[in-house]
Amino acid sequence: MHPYNELLGGKLVALVLHSKEVRDLYEGQYGDRISLIASQMAGRPIRRSARLKVLTTTSLYGVGSSQYNRLKLRAAEHTDLPYDISWRLFDDDEDDRTSGFGSLHLGSATVDSLRKLSADTYGARRVNNRFGEGASPRLRQIREGLEAFGLESNQFLHHATPRLFCACEVEPYAREQLLGFRGPDTKEPPKLAAIAAAWRRRWLLNRVQSDDVLDRVGKLGPGSVYAQLWADEDGQFKLPLE
Repeated sequence: MHPYNELLGGKLVALVLHSKEVRDLYEGQYGDRISLIASQMAGRPIRRSARLKVLTTTSLYGVGSSQYNRLKLRAAEHTDLPYDISWRLFDDDEDDRTSGFGSLHLGSATVDSLRKLSADTYGARRVNNRFGEGASPRLRQIREGLEAFGLESNQFLHHATPRLFCACEVEPYAREQLLGFRGPDTKEPPKLAAIAAAWRRRWLLNRVQSDDVLDRVGKLGPGSVYAQLWADEDGQFKLPLE
């Protein structure tokens, strides 16, 4: 997203997910929550640990991801970091790529028409983007519209576009901890300020010394940001990430 992509701000956002502040916020938000599905299955309240261990995501496309590629900060090079932090990009072969269902290949006019058809068919909008309704409301709205047409939705939503799988261990030896091979790590997580300082040294300082980069950033503004946005059926502007 302009102008942060020119300054490699996406790398900073991904790295900040390792920070103590983010982990504390997540644990504070979900630490005392009752797990609905686990509690229903057990017949009693179940509270799971909200301590972040591993984060995963997929690339938007299947041909590389500059945001996560070689995304690593070494403690040996940044003394204010307690340990190395990194993202791993799984792109060694086709087996490391995912493929599945999505709506990236459908135009906005098509999506809007399918949403309207779904609401007209069922007499109401059945997917309202509310918590608890399930994952990907946009995808489910499109699926309902296709099925209202009498079409097999899976045939249209299976984009067959492989995506790269990315993951990071938020704390050292997280995989071993999850498998029960060792206990929680006792090292203090890196502070957000320390991660930001390391990012500036590693990437930003080189970027801002490039006349070409500064020229591109100088041409950006509200118009270029607005051009990257799209509005949903409620008029809410969103980033084109789906």
